[in-house]
Amino acid sequence: MTVDAAHTSKAVARQVQDKKANYVTTVKRNQPKLYEAINRKFEKLSEQDFRDSRVRRHTTR
Repeated sequence: MTVDAAHTSKAVARQVQDKKANYVTTVKRNQPKLYEAINRKFEKLSEQDFRDSRVRRHTTR
């Protein structure tokens, strides 16, 4: 399931997780704490070439 930034909220995430579904969501800078937390996580994982992650692929443009 994919959702755009308009649906990036704790309530939507809970509903999707309750259904045991996988999802991808957009996070923009208007949610600064979440945006920075995600960036820090990806920077750390990138430094380790994503070895300790369930991420299989990461692409930036």
